[in-house]
Amino acid sequence: MANFEPVRIGFAGIGGIGQSHLEAAVKSGLLEVGALCDVKEPLLRERAERLKVPAFTDFREMMRSADIEAVALILPHDLHLPACEAAFMAGLHVFLEKPPARNLKETRRIAEMAKESGKVWLLATNRRHSPCFSEVKRRLPGIGEVYLARFEYTSDPGRDIPFGWRGERKRAGGGALLDMGYHSVDLLVWFLGVPDRVLALSRMKGRPGIVYDTDDTADLLFEFEDGPIGHVTVSWAASPEEERCILCGTDGALLASWSEFLWLERGGRPAERLEGPKALWKEAFLRQIEHFAKCVRGLEEPLSPVASHVSNMAIMEAAYRSM
Repeated sequence: MANFEPVRIGFAGIGGIGQSHLEAAVKSGLLEVGALCDVKEPLLRERAERLKVPAFTDFREMMRSADIEAVALILPHDLHLPACEAAFMAGLHVFLEKPPARNLKETRRIAEMAKESGKVWLLATNRRHSPCFSEVKRRLPGIGEVYLARFEYTSDPGRDIPFGWRGERKRAGGGALLDMGYHSVDLLVWFLGVPDRVLALSRMKGRPGIVYDTDDTADLLFEFEDGPIGHVTVSWAASPEEERCILCGTDGALLASWSEFLWLERGGRPAERLEGPKALWKEAFLRQIEHFAKCVRGLEEPLSPVASHVSNMAIMEAAYRSM
């Protein structure tokens, strides 16, 4: 973009999904990476040397010392609240990996701090930036009154792969439903609003031989008063690996995954199909981080506002209480 001043951003957490966010920021011309932070020093040194930026092992020190105006936080869930607090106190805008926190109380506190600081707080909900999932939002009025909605997200890296901190309820706050299921719940609220009732069932049986106390599989049932019913099914211990949503209305149905959007007429006849490569996933990361930069510069309003994440976490809290 002409005359756009790149946002100088630091990254806390550059392994795993953090690498995808970092690659998107490096590719974009709307951001300039100014510092990196991670506890894995070999990884940190390699990437900091490649990008020629300062390296830190303490995110608080990075926030105090680095020449940055924003920070991307891709951290274990128990660090979200203290890291956001440190960032806002340092006068930084915050890009935060989902979920916002371990529970509703912590989420509300972060939302309050964001409001008090006047800084941008954007949560990583990249499905809202996916060409296929966002097409559902655009085409939803065309299928009439929605009466059934299904969201499914499953993967299985292998029965002997440990969960790490994600398997500790005290650190993670929840398991598959809170973590990967946050994307599905966010789409549900974005498409249809906040349901009136939720009920969840969960299991911890998908990884025998590994010690963990968070759900590896969950089903969240939801109902809108005089509106649609449906479910969110998630598992990080089930095959095949897939993520999709299906919304059925009185005039047709919409189906979306990372690589496909399908509009079906009544009777199941395809009315329109959009297909794309799996690389659309990377495109969504790029769109998302550039949206953050534009929000920081006051050119756009957050596509996923703070209030929506408070609502999402209220749903999550009700779901876990019902288990």
